Amino acid sequence: TDEACLLSMAIFIHDIGMLAQREDDLDEGDRTRYASSFADLPSWIRRTHIFRIRGIVKRLMKSQYPEFLRGNVLPLVVSLARSHAYWPGQEGYQELERCAEGAGFDPKRIHGIAAILAVADLLDEDSGRCDSMTLFANKAGNLMNRAHWLRHLLTADKLQIKKGIVKVQIRIPSNLCGKIDSAVESLRNHLRSAQVYNELLSVLDASIRVHFLNPT
Repeated sequence: TDEACLLSMAIFIHDIGMLAQREDDLDEGDRTRYASSFADLPSWIRRTHIFRIRGIVKRLMKSQYPEFLRGNVLPLVVSLARSHAYWPGQEGYQELERCAEGAGFDPKRIHGIAAILAVADLLDEDSGRCDSMTLFANKAGNLMNRAHWLRHLLTADKLQIKKGIVKVQIRIPSNLCGKIDSAVESLRNHLRSAQVYNELLSVLDASIRVHFLNPT
């Protein structure tokens, strides 16, 4: 369907900003807002990667596929990809509504599609994503990176949604038992936050519930 195609394209580009570091891909306002943090490049890339999506896509398409820049579909795809930076009701959803109407789509269903992307992004945590222990052992990364790696370390398996239920198995390494309780609770809150999107997901009959199994 057209909606599935929109979601697929938005997923494909939603983290494209993690692969680039050009400041001129930011809108002028965002360039000024994030200029002071450019010295810490890894943090700057993570903080701005969503806000650089529009500039990156325009830059790449302009030279290779200029025909895609015409019309209202690409702005909608970009807005969908950018929407995972926002909670329901924030400014990103207002922009998304305008783009949906401009492209001839039902804004409520488009909000539901944006919620699917946001929930998938929030639940994309599992220990197979990166070798967290090696990264920690080599004292790599800054505070933001280390928090990200810790979430992966603690999430034992890939998270899947079955009949609206997400079962989460938290695994705590034996050498860290009792030492990272606050990090475990932070992970729980992070994953629970996916349920904030349930009102939007309900339009597509796709609401979810996060269920935590006993930690191992």
